[in-house]
Amino acid sequence: MRLDRPQVNAETDIMAQMNQRRFPWLIAISALFLTVFAPAAPAETVDVDVENGPPDPESFQRVSSFEMAWQVIRDTHFDPEYNGVDWDAVREEFQPQAEAAESDEEIRSIINQMVARLGQSHFGVIERSAAELLDAEAAHEEAAEAEADREPDVEAEPHDGDAADGPGTVGLQVRAIENEVIVVRVAPDSPAARAGIQPGWKVEAINNRSLDSLLEVLNEQLDEASRELYIWQAVQMRLDVPAGEVVRLRLRDGEDEQHRIHLRSAPMPGEMTQFGNLPPMNAHLETEEIIIPASEADGEERRIGIIRFNVWMMTINQEFAQAVDQFRNHDGIIIDLRGNIGGVAGMIMGFGGHFVDTSTSLGTMVTRESKLHFRINPRRVNQDGEIVAPFSGNLAILIDRQSASTSEMFAGGMQAIGRARLFGAPSAGAALPAFLSNLPNGDVLMHAIADFRDPNDVSLEGRGAIPDEPVPHQREALLDGRDRQMDTAVRWIVDHPRR
Repeated sequence: MRLDRPQVNAETDIMAQMNQRRFPWLIAISALFLTVFAPAAPAETVDVDVENGPPDPESFQRVSSFEMAWQVIRDTHFDPEYNGVDWDAVREEFQPQAEAAESDEEIRSIINQMVARLGQSHFGVIERSAAELLDAEAAHEEAAEAEADREPDVEAEPHDGDAADGPGTVGLQVRAIENEVIVVRVAPDSPAARAGIQPGWKVEAINNRSLDSLLEVLNEQLDEASRELYIWQAVQMRLDVPAGEVVRLRLRDGEDEQHRIHLRSAPMPGEMTQFGNLPPMNAHLETEEIIIPASEADGEERRIGIIRFNVWMMTINQEFAQAVDQFRNHDGIIIDLRGNIGGVAGMIMGFGGHFVDTSTSLGTMVTRESKLHFRINPRRVNQDGEIVAPFSGNLAILIDRQSASTSEMFAGGMQAIGRARLFGAPSAGAALPAFLSNLPNGDVLMHAIADFRDPNDVSLEGRGAIPDEPVPHQREALLDGRDRQMDTAVRWIVDHPRR
């Protein structure tokens, strides 16, 4: 018997699935490339061969999942030659195994073996239990259950009715450090700061859910390259809830004392913006100045400007240009891209122009249908229309495993042309637009739809941008109030005076 199943439209259906699952911004932002550069695939049907009558529903789901995984890659892979692999022959080879599979574990293994033939990163199946941890809707349900079971003796800050709308944050940034979730930054004057939470504290539970179970599932289901990024994403989405909602935390400080703290989310800073098919989000940029006294800098005072922003969206263009103007005569500028998951890729051309004196390339993005060259030109006019020289001082860029997509394209490109020095940890290695597509059996297929190579023809996918000076986070340093990655970049600027 032959069963026909409607084919997946490679653009619109994937976007719909992403919206239904409400996956994190990292996955949604990568869709910008598809929205701008890739056409929709024509609709057709795929035949599922079934002998001896209709299969049972679970068997049909497994075969359908195999077919959909094969078909989505067929229609969206950036290389029409599939990296030298005969994709039709691969289907013929693995289809009998898929039809004989008796469990989700078996079909998951078969699909992973199939996509492994491509020999590329960011292709594979994420088991449904791990996918649910990356689903914002599931995280919201956890919070609602915690609200119903909340402890009556622990109260959050009073509710401000004017603040109860739109995206929110409790002011915490976390990272996975040695298989623990550790606070690395507390935003000034945030709910977390007012509650006394400090960098270095361990987060043990959010909304009554122990993070040990979350770590166990994600460690088991994700490869080493993706694990830290998605653990961060799963935890951060449970912290950055809509403004006015309460996040219930169990933490442990540096003295191993436990704290149970309820935080009411405050409005996310920045300007609400929307691009293409993406949901609205807040983009915000902040600056800071560090002055190193002459006594600590070989007899001459050093001034360093710091620029950090959370996402590459057009609304921060002017703010970034103003920040460069503010620090134009400083000894160095540090661009902090840690935790910046990406955004509008074309912005790297305008931003890069602030720091070069000649036209050059930061790399090339290739899809099946198009090629985009990211060429930067010197920015010689400031925000007031005055003629200026591009910033020629030391440029440091901070990155970590949570610097993804556009952030690592910019960092890797600026490093490749010799204009910036990178500090921190290797970036996510998710430079390619990578989608998560729901499969019929509840698992999720990760697949990339473009390729990006830096000016030296080096692919950042899977590899990431590699720091010139690797500086991993250490809990002990955070508890002492030290940001080792920032401190190392500052010291480099101090030791290399501007000429």
